[in-house]
Amino acid sequence: MSALDFLKSNAQLYHINISNFILAGDSGGAHISAQAASIIVSPSYSELMSIKPALSPSQLSGLILYYGPMI
Repeated sequence: MSALDFLKSNAQLYHINISNFILAGDSGGAHISAQAASIIVSPSYSELMSIKPALSPSQLSGLILYYGPMI
């Protein structure tokens, strides 16, 4: 989640629209992206994992998972 916090904190510098994030990954990165999305959209999962989501569900627009887990 700290990478997403960095992007949000530096959105103006890197010209990032913080209302429209798409998480992506390949293989292990796909698994990490899927886990991050689960934490973002599921408050009960976030609480179970003791991780505060870096984005609100409305900020997550999509996932691109290459050769990752089936969700």
